[in-house]
Amino acid sequence: MSDANRFDFPWVIILLKGTKFAVSAGAVQAMVRMPHIVEVPQSPSYVRGVAEMRGKVIPFVDLRLRLGMSSFIEEVDDFCRTMDKREEDHRHWLEELQASVREQREFSLATDHHQCKFGKWYDSYKPTDHTLASLVGKFRNPHRAIHGIAVRVKKLESEGKMDEAHAIIDQCRDNEMAEMISLFAKIKVAYRENNREIALVLIHGDSSFAIAADSVESIEHLSEDVSDAARIDGITLTDGGLVNSIGRRKNHDVLVQILDHTRLMVGADLVSDVDEENEKTLLMPAAAIGLASA
Repeated sequence: MSDANRFDFPWVIILLKGTKFAVSAGAVQAMVRMPHIVEVPQSPSYVRGVAEMRGKVIPFVDLRLRLGMSSFIEEVDDFCRTMDKREEDHRHWLEELQASVREQREFSLATDHHQCKFGKWYDSYKPTDHTLASLVGKFRNPHRAIHGIAVRVKKLESEGKMDEAHAIIDQCRDNEMAEMISLFAKIKVAYRENNREIALVLIHGDSSFAIAADSVESIEHLSEDVSDAARIDGITLTDGGLVNSIGRRKNHDVLVQILDHTRLMVGADLVSDVDEENEKTLLMPAAAIGLASA
């Protein structure tokens, strides 16, 4: 077992796409909010760029991409793009309803609020964050009301009451639709705010670099019954030796994939030198963010 996998010190348990990994706490210089990152042309795809942290410029590794996973940033952007599409769907829905009245033709879009794309998403989406859950819940009434006007509007049209039909649509646009648009804007902001990665600054020898993790779960000692990844049958682990063993959490009886931090920057000639004095003052200590050792 390499020095990176000794068990007489704690490990930082991180989450990446719902999977638990461990990084030696002895290699973690600091854990901070994501800094501003400057892209570096022609760098490896998993290197986001460099970040300045208290006077030192260090390379920044997207750990998800380094391990062959989808990007955290792209997932957040996908959510926001989806919300943009669902907003546009409802703008189009109301415009199409009005056009169908004006042209006295059939309206073919969903009149059941459960059957539109947003309705299906709404019925299945279960946010764990309180802020997001509260915002999602606020969509219920205006969304139901928007779809609910279709039958009334078409009935008025069939009765020749065109002005009343158009008035209902205009009122809906100014009230329920405006509320929906405001909620779409708020949920995108809240989703970004509540889905921020954590930056871990790692030290290896005279070099330092940072990695991005979805979140940090704990700092704790692992059980010493560790399996060498190369000896585990039937399990496909990360290529390149980035995961070189499997640990077990003492209090949870959960397996954790142990990362060899010494290999994370292999192939990326961006590692900066950190002298002993700067190493002491580079960043906030990990304990300062309130994570206690188990």
